[in-house]
Amino acid sequence: YNMKGNYFVPVAGQTYTNHNGRQYLCLEVDWHYLMQDTTAVFGRISDGWTLRAHGIVRYEDGTIEWNYSTGGHWCK
Repeated sequence: YNMKGNYFVPVAGQTYTNHNGRQYLCLEVDWHYLMQDTTAVFGRISDGWTLRAHGIVRYEDGTIEWNYSTGGHWCK
């Protein structure tokens, strides 16, 4: 696919769909002046997997991805 994406700041409490189709709830945002340095904690709704996403991108179709994640863990 060749979809255009831009860095953006997600909103805590909002649910987003990852480009892979999985739903994630944004739990916390750490905004930085450089958008690619912004991080957010997301919880995957289906199973509670929680991670900190670095450099969050939103595509034209509204789906999101991130450059990489850290601190992934199960959170029930």
